[in-house]
Amino acid sequence: MIHRACTQSTENGAFFLSCNRGGQRFFGGSCALGPDGRALGALYDDREDVLRVDIDLAEVVRYRSFTGIGADRMAVLYAKYLTP
Repeated sequence: MIHRACTQSTENGAFFLSCNRGGQRFFGGSCALGPDGRALGALYDDREDVLRVDIDLAEVVRYRSFTGIGADRMAVLYAKYLTP
């Protein structure tokens, strides 16, 4: 599961949290990744547990400024949806 979560976090430059649902079997346990795809924590077994990680929202800004994510976005196309 972590390899898919890594792709999502790096593509979007955002923290990614994935939770395994209790009572069902999936590829793996829960995981938390940083905007750069770095694993912050993971649970690999099927038993019920809690995953706690510390995040720094400034990491999103640092990663996005380094990679240029968003440089080619046209905010004018979706700005009306962002304002109340």
